[in-house]
Amino acid sequence: MAFQGLKAATTYGYANARVKAMQSRLLQKGMIQDLINTRDASSMLSLLMSTEYKEDIEAFGGMKVKRAQIDFALSRNLAKNVVKLVELTPRWQKPLIRDIVGRWDISNVKLAIEAKARGMRFDDVSSSIIDAGVYDAKTVREFMGSQSVEELLERMLINSPYRVMLSNALQVYRKTGSIVETEMAIDRSYYAVMGQVIKELSVISPESARVLRMDLDMKNILLLIRAKHYGAGFQSIAQNIVAYGSMSIGELESIYNGSKDLDSLVRAIKVFDLAKALEFYKTTDSKQLLTFEIAMRNQIFNTGAELLSSSTLSFGSIMTYFYLKEIEVFTLRIAINGLRYGLEKSEILGMMVWKAE
Repeated sequence: MAFQGLKAATTYGYANARVKAMQSRLLQKGMIQDLINTRDASSMLSLLMSTEYKEDIEAFGGMKVKRAQIDFALSRNLAKNVVKLVELTPRWQKPLIRDIVGRWDISNVKLAIEAKARGMRFDDVSSSIIDAGVYDAKTVREFMGSQSVEELLERMLINSPYRVMLSNALQVYRKTGSIVETEMAIDRSYYAVMGQVIKELSVISPESARVLRMDLDMKNILLLIRAKHYGAGFQSIAQNIVAYGSMSIGELESIYNGSKDLDSLVRAIKVFDLAKALEFYKTTDSKQLLTFEIAMRNQIFNTGAELLSSSTLSFGSIMTYFYLKEIEVFTLRIAINGLRYGLEKSEILGMMVWKAE
């Protein structure tokens, strides 16, 4: 045991010290609240210029930055910090963190496919791009110059670390012509990779594995909720259920088929506490399913922050920063876009994911 402790200290001591320093520069809830309380973009920018985002905002024009480019500044900061995180990860565990961070690549790929199918330009979706990874903003812009979805996929898979995944997606698209089926094929491939990551993390960092399982649980539960909302049968979504979550496909099917409506389905879910989300959903006219996603993301992030922050001298401490930084950028984007579109403060707060203090 003493030897294992010494090995952990040697392996993670320097990395953890660097991660703690990076963590100290994360925005506190008070600063986020101040950003929400600002009345105009200039005031919000002034606040952000007093944080570690200053350098990234200045790269796009400083106080004269265009609103659409603020998203790029946030992504630039995220990418810069994630690169540091990968560098700090012990060599034999770098593939794990790269696979986890790879979800941003997957998100950007799906965004590009959907935009191309709808005849949209890069500028139409640029604010949703995470400028990090293999398929960063520059690469996505280049590939979106393709004449069709098929050509876009063909170009994306050349020399790609996601070649198998994208080849499979291309075959699905050629066979079905369906963007939905193509994106689901990408998801299935990616979550299969995540299943293997969870297996490895279960040995070296059980806390990290648990948080990733919650991510998979959320995906499956959202699938059930949407299907029940639209009156679909379980068999129509069964192939899109991902394995390696805390609930088996059989358990999910039993809950789904045993629930007569959305209300009873949500009440039957025990992996997350969705009682407040359900009540909010029932009292609003819009009946947005996003309410459930936000509730689950809050619980994932808060659980993750609590579990992983106590994982000193381990992979978990690296995962902590990854999750908290992702929350921060996600939250800032909501605040900025909420101001841009003139949303009420209560609406903006309702869409936010807060990190545990």
